[in-house]
Amino acid sequence: MLLAPFHRESFDLTVQAHQDLDYRVGMQAGATLVYAWSTAHSGESLFCELPGQKISRGAGGHGAFEAQSSGWYRWRWKNESGNPITIHVKLNGYYEAASMPYDK
Repeated sequence: MLLAPFHRESFDLTVQAHQDLDYRVGMQAGATLVYAWSTAHSGESLFCELPGQKISRGAGGHGAFEAQSSGWYRWRWKNESGNPITIHVKLNGYYEAASMPYDK
């Protein structure tokens, strides 16, 4: 089975006040992905759940992982503040990009 073509993209997402937001990518087993994200303003932090990492709180993060099985992998950010928070996301790897954030 061939891996998805290599993608490199950078985009902004907004996590609304007192809401959470999921972003998903489709990956085949053995595909790799390098990612980084950061909030637009210093001092803003979110709870985040990233592929291959424990839930944490912060204003940014980065890492790389290899898909252990074919399927969807997600990033989830939770905003507990009373204001929307914009995050900048960078992805590089072998994946199928989601067309929009995932609504639960």
